[in-house]
Amino acid sequence: MNQSLNQLEARLTELESMKRQRQSWLNDLVEPMTERLQYLAELRKEQKSNAGNNVILFPLERLTTR
Repeated sequence: MNQSLNQLEARLTELESMKRQRQSWLNDLVEPMTERLQYLAELRKEQKSNAGNNVILFPLERLTTR
């Protein structure tokens, strides 16, 4: 009984570790995407404000450098 409880606790610890690792990977993927989306939103807002001047700003290097 005690051995099976220890095995369950070890498995739970292993699963919790896997969950933390997976969450870390997701955060690593989502964070740059969020930054890019924020940048695109700012860029669009800036382009709208410059629309009357016929100025279009779209520096591609900022989107592709990561």
